[in-house]
Amino acid sequence: MRYEEDYKQRLWIVDGPSETCTKGAVVTFEGDTDDVKIQCSSEKQPLGKGKYVDGRIEGESYWIDIIERKPRYKIEAKFKNHIGGSWTAEDTSGGNSGDK
Repeated sequence: MRYEEDYKQRLWIVDGPSETCTKGAVVTFEGDTDDVKIQCSSEKQPLGKGKYVDGRIEGESYWIDIIERKPRYKIEAKFKNHIGGSWTAEDTSGGNSGDK
């Protein structure tokens, strides 16, 4: 399943911070495709619950996309109505992190 490979099994470190998730923070993904829970380590509260749909995680007030796969995976979170700005995070799990 791509959700596991693309999001859950990676170590995400924020490299493009926003008001809601600071540089160096760890972002984790938990739950299954219909009940994704996202936590940024610099925030007390997790992002609202989301769903994995066609490679994207969509919540009520945000969406997260993979914007690069090589040389390393990179994701970007954007927020509806610019609440919280946006942030990017890079996969730092080591090894060959691009698609095989």
